[in-house]
Amino acid sequence: MAPTARSFPARVPTRLGVAAAVAAATGLAVAAAPPAAAAPAVFAVTTTADGPAGSLRAAVVAASASGAAAVVQVPAGAYTLSLCGADDTGAAGDLDLSTAASVTPCAASARSS
Repeated sequence: MAPTARSFPARVPTRLGVAAAVAAATGLAVAAAPPAAAAPAVFAVTTTADGPAGSLRAAVVAASASGAAAVVQVPAGAYTLSLCGADDTGAAGDLDLSTAASVTPCAASARSS
């Protein structure tokens, strides 16, 4: 007996396959959805001292080092910048922000100095 030609049912395309087939037929490109924007990092100021962890200077330096959008939360108070020097890192002298950051006032019930 001679072999006979057999036909097989076509594969059912996946959703992506259908989208690609439609795109190919119409000349459109299929693009993935853009990733959701990440929430900005938050750096809280917890002391009015200049330099230690939790200080305004430390929060600004950390925000700049993050390389991304950041929020520096600053409670009400007097902040004296006492570290002298001239650099562009914020480690001494003035404060240097090198990233998109917002400085927001916030109410703080506990703060050390």
